[in-house]
Amino acid sequence: MIGILGGTRLALTLGKALSSRGVEIAYGVRKGFTPTEIEWKILNMSANKVKSFKDVIETSNILMICAENAYLEQIFEELSHVDLKEKTIIDCTNSDDHKVFSCNTAFIKSIIDSPKIFKAFNNLGLDYPNSDPMGLVKETYYCGPDIPEKI
Repeated sequence: MIGILGGTRLALTLGKALSSRGVEIAYGVRKGFTPTEIEWKILNMSANKVKSFKDVIETSNILMICAENAYLEQIFEELSHVDLKEKTIIDCTNSDDHKVFSCNTAFIKSIIDSPKIFKAFNNLGLDYPNSDPMGLVKETYYCGPDIPEKI
């Protein structure tokens, strides 16, 4: 199972794309998360789709961090209580405060002990999918040293 952590548009987009390919997805959201977008409201009504960060972290083999930076501390707190050796973590966030840290992935590595943390990014632009109206560009890049896990 793939766990997507964060109540963002990116989390919805990734979950939808993976679900359409038959991948089992669980969404982990912060304490006090209130769905406002219709997609989140629908998911929230679905049985066992939207759970806490803790529940998704414990039950998923692959974790995609798609949260806003303001909620990363909650995710890190939950990650710190779980053995991560058999889990792959993919950082899909963007750091917006370069005074604190220039890369969320480096920050994540500095506070949690996991051998498999990767940075995922694309070159589609901030306004994707508007920048690709025909839906032809499907490129994502993964940074990290462990080739088998990246593949």
